Amino acid sequence: AENEEYEKSINILKQSLINFNKIEFPREKEIKLRLIHTLTKCLHLANQYEEAIKYSEIGIKLAINMN
Repeated sequence: AENEEYEKSINILKQSLINFNKIEFPREKEIKLRLIHTLTKCLHLANQYEEAIKYSEIGIKLAINMN
């Protein structure tokens, strides 16, 4: 049951990222970074490690380019 909740969260977060990318404002990178961070945590807790690493790398690149 707990894993089902992670899967629901993962789907919602992925859809949120898709929608955010459609309306992204340059000054709102922090929101995108928070979405990626939360998605990475959910993927890790759902034992989806390879995908968690993929999103971690995306988040790191975004964080480096924020300044």
